Amino acid sequence: MRKDTSENKQPKKKIEGTNYLKKPILKETDIPNPIQGQIKDPDKVFHFMKDVHDSTVPKMWAILLNENYYSVGNEPLALGEHAKPENFKNGALYHYYLLLGAKRFMIVTNHMTDDATPTDEDRKLIKQLQMEVELFSFKPDFYDYVIVAGDHYWSMSTQDGTACHCGQQHHMTE
Repeated sequence: MRKDTSENKQPKKKIEGTNYLKKPILKETDIPNPIQGQIKDPDKVFHFMKDVHDSTVPKMWAILLNENYYSVGNEPLALGEHAKPENFKNGALYHYYLLLGAKRFMIVTNHMTDDATPTDEDRKLIKQLQMEVELFSFKPDFYDYVIVAGDHYWSMSTQDGTACHCGQQHHMTE
């Protein structure tokens, strides 16, 4: 049997990417959060997400809020085919939720047509998210699901998506 001596030992090589267990470091930047103030109104979300409804690519974003409805972050969750409700994977949503210390979240997505009415897939995703938040021990608040389409939007929080309870909410320019 060969005896292991210090002469036979080779230094261990550091393998890139093995520090995944270390605590992430959050750094402040000079880039301000584009969403300022409290977010309780889907119209404010609509103003912020103008680039979503002007897009020709499906997108899905998370707007993360603290206990006082102030934005702590807005993160893209999916683009293209992955942003369709039937293909949505929730891992990134809860990752950002926990990383940023949020208490509430909103999902904002776009439809490629001018019809902001939720599809069956949108409704399934809403129900899935509502069921998931009940299972977590940290109890996230699924505050809203907003669909942007052209100059219309639909919001889950305004009882069938409209402040006027008359179908789609038409965006009013100031």
